[in-house]
Amino acid sequence: MAREKGCIVSSNIAPATSTASVVHKREFAWAYEGMPYFKPYEIFAPNSSNAVMTALLFFDLNDKSSAGNPNTKLNNPNQLFSYGSFNGGAWRCAYEVDSIGEASVFVYFGRVAKPYVSVVVGAGAVAAAYFGLS
Repeated sequence: MAREKGCIVSSNIAPATSTASVVHKREFAWAYEGMPYFKPYEIFAPNSSNAVMTALLFFDLNDKSSAGNPNTKLNNPNQLFSYGSFNGGAWRCAYEVDSIGEASVFVYFGRVAKPYVSVVVGAGAVAAAYFGLS
């Protein structure tokens, strides 16, 4: 509405970011650790998100070609969001975030458990060889 009235606007979409307010809940932290295995999802560090979002804000406020400039023609008002999107892969992935949350947690724990599983399998192989079970 503000853009239609001639105001320059900035409404950009930030990516999933591992801020303290998000990862303090351990389930989110676990899911965020596993999400990069679902390409092209990427979880960004707060400094990266802040830098890019600040650059997009300055672009919107200062560049006449910005989608936030009321003189730039848009075919649909929602294009305002797509042109300034820094979505971390969420719009290009075959999966929705809601559908891979649990799987991301399992991937994370699988990665954490891998060294321990290797030790158990190795110890089992040694025990089998020692007791002549193989």
